Amino acid sequence: MKKQTLYGGIIYIIIAIISLILVIWFDFRLEPLLCGAVGAFGAIGIRQIYKYIYWSKPENQGKYEKMARQEKIELNDERKIMIRHKSAYIVNFIMNLSFWVLVIIFSVCSLLEIGSSLTSVLMAVFSVLIIFQIVLGEIVYNFIERKC
Repeated sequence: MKKQTLYGGIIYIIIAIISLILVIWFDFRLEPLLCGAVGAFGAIGIRQIYKYIYWSKPENQGKYEKMARQEKIELNDERKIMIRHKSAYIVNFIMNLSFWVLVIIFSVCSLLEIGSSLTSVLMAVFSVLIIFQIVLGEIVYNFIERKC
């Protein structure tokens, strides 16, 4: 097992402890968010540390090597790579479509003056997200194309 898993778990535990200290010592509006961070980061950190300890035991080395070898085969399988790319394309298409639908819905709500202040902000946010997703897609595509 890689030491990086252990270090990641320790970092998550430290973030959870810092969030817990902030929740206990200070009184402000973001307490529910920090309480969620305590639980989430704490659970992830404990799981990663447990995983490292479990797979580092000598009696589990054979199982770990077999699992790691199988995982490497799964990651390099051309069929699975093609399926991952196809699923990413489909998810990207669905997200773009949902953003466009939300922009239209909030535009209509804004024109009908239904929650006009909120709908205008949401329409602007979704419009920016659409533009960001398109630009980011082009940047990532060009980066990967140059790299390969």
